[in-house]
Amino acid sequence: MSQHDLPPVLYVSRVSAAIAGKPVLKAVSLRLQAGQCYALLGPNGSGKTTLMRVALGMLRPSYGTVRLLGAPPPPRSGGVSASFGPRLMHPRRRVRTELWLRIRAVGGDRQAADRAWAETGLSDARAQCGDLSLGQAQRLAIVCALATKPRFVVLDEPTTGLDAGALGWLRDRLSAYVAASGCAWVSSHDLHAVAQLACPVTVLNNGQVTYHGAVDCLAGPGGQGVRLRSSRPTLLLETLNGGEFRYRADNDGGVTVFGKSAEDIGRLLAEQRIPLTFMAEEHHGLDDSLAELISADATGVKS
Repeated sequence: MSQHDLPPVLYVSRVSAAIAGKPVLKAVSLRLQAGQCYALLGPNGSGKTTLMRVALGMLRPSYGTVRLLGAPPPPRSGGVSASFGPRLMHPRRRVRTELWLRIRAVGGDRQAADRAWAETGLSDARAQCGDLSLGQAQRLAIVCALATKPRFVVLDEPTTGLDAGALGWLRDRLSAYVAASGCAWVSSHDLHAVAQLACPVTVLNNGQVTYHGAVDCLAGPGGQGVRLRSSRPTLLLETLNGGEFRYRADNDGGVTVFGKSAEDIGRLLAEQRIPLTFMAEEHHGLDDSLAELISADATGVKS
């Protein structure tokens, strides 16, 4: 049985959420499988961190379904770890103490802490978190999140502060992790950094999924696509996510699917009883608008 035949590690269906009464997520659907690293891209304020918090059970959605390791979050039996970056570290706490507290919180023991300490590359156990550079603090947070070999790890903006060498370390570390059947979910607003990780990507803009597929389709030219419209657009997007199609959702409600023939798409949608009001093959060039979407600043509720 392949990894894709197994139940998803994370299943999100038509999830909406609001903060202080202001909508942040709007009918988001997503499936993440074991043995893969996924990226969540979008400008600041697009809803990335909010979606991750909903997935972990830190924030309750106003509508929709979330299943984490087959059950509603938060997880009750371990197997899940997360890093929301080094900003949560107390600047006067000793680094070795910070590492131990983080690893103990996810069920790790002293041996796991010792292995993690060696991986940080730090030598002074008496140093305080405020003495670390941003890159050192970021690596410490990532090492702690991966130390107990969880089934699912969430890393929010883990490339911030990393130089080229540290980014290579992160790529190799995540590759080894997913090769051992782990599932990693990485958020970022940096397309170039995510391209180095070679992850399938989901793009959020204004709380909605606007793209799901390979990162090279964001950074380079597109190709042959199939343009779709449905009277049930939310169900259409959920079905495309479940089938792990590469697609782009446009502002006018249409969807363009890449890498599949119209016949294959039509067969799947017929099996799922998804009504189509329009289908046409077209040659589509993905211009720079998606790359600009990722790097551009956005206003509104911060994710």
